[in-house]
Amino acid sequence: MTPQAARETGSRLQSAADRAEAGHVEQIDLEDEAALGRWAERLGVDTDAVRNAVIAVGPDSEAVALRLTSARGAAD
Repeated sequence: MTPQAARETGSRLQSAADRAEAGHVEQIDLEDEAALGRWAERLGVDTDAVRNAVIAVGPDSEAVALRLTSARGAAD
């Protein structure tokens, strides 16, 4: 990841965290297996990837989506 991309990712994560604190973002509940399945389908990953992303960045759906897309970009 380039320094520019890292700064942009950090900025987007901070923005997502700010929106979550203000109550404007859906939260992903790790205790709800059906919801995990829906989020996995929506994000195009398996439930373990969603679970690991939530553990890494918290339950904010936007931060999780960003984490997963960043991880896919790093793997490409």
